[in-house]
Amino acid sequence: MENRTQKLLISDLDGTLLFAEGEERVFHEKDIHAIRQFQQQGNLVAVNSGRTVAWLTQPLEGHIEWDYLIASSGAVIVKRLTDADMNMDDIGIKDIGIKDTDRTDKYEIIDAHPFPRQLILGLLEKLQSESMQYEITFQTLKKVYSMNQKTGYGLPITAVQDIDEITDNIYGVSMHFAGETEANAYASWFRQSGIADIACYQNKQDIDMVAAGCSKGTAIQTLCAYLHIPIEHCYAIGDSYNDIEMLKAVDNAYTFHHSPEEVRSCSKKIVDSVEEMLYHLR
Repeated sequence: MENRTQKLLISDLDGTLLFAEGEERVFHEKDIHAIRQFQQQGNLVAVNSGRTVAWLTQPLEGHIEWDYLIASSGAVIVKRLTDADMNMDDIGIKDIGIKDTDRTDKYEIIDAHPFPRQLILGLLEKLQSESMQYEITFQTLKKVYSMNQKTGYGLPITAVQDIDEITDNIYGVSMHFAGETEANAYASWFRQSGIADIACYQNKQDIDMVAAGCSKGTAIQTLCAYLHIPIEHCYAIGDSYNDIEMLKAVDNAYTFHHSPEEVRSCSKKIVDSVEEMLYHLR
């Protein structure tokens, strides 16, 4: 039965809730306060990001008490476990072939789509055959691994020479470029390369890739079905190209005045902050 009263806020993280200020990344207290008020009214919050689960839980800790995470560009959805859930004898984690989660993680996986290894290997072979220089990371649930790393991410990352060193399921593959122009060039190359069964999303100077069929938008549909919340009760906000599928998936899409035109064109309302967005929902 559909829940006709509860609302679901679905927010991007980087550039929407978490902002770069010099060398620091900060949340704005006014946004955090507005989100807490929203939840106190009985509503739910999902953070929807290209980051892996581990790179979401760490920065959010102590700032935003999320209810759900959509991670790795829609490849993984997890539910936050409450203290009551943690005391249950049987949490009931869905059997989807996940071997690297346990009760200490304080979340339950409700949907996951591993990135097939053969597709990743095919992508790496294609990049090598094109003599492309790249900095690439591989996302599992708990760790991020890197090849040819040049960027300091400020979060734990493990260097590898070969993906055979990664034994857990990989859910996302990301590439970091010197600037947006270089990322645009890669996205254009990818579209023309004929690479099949891989979805590619650009976030300014980063490219996120997942198994075909995964996106921030399809994950919203999965989460709404799981929660029995109608799509008209979902409110999404994001700031960049990789948020377009998310914004298209809902009736109530928000973005910022400084967002690219392509992103603004997919949005119902333009705001200055998450706080302003939530003000409209009162």
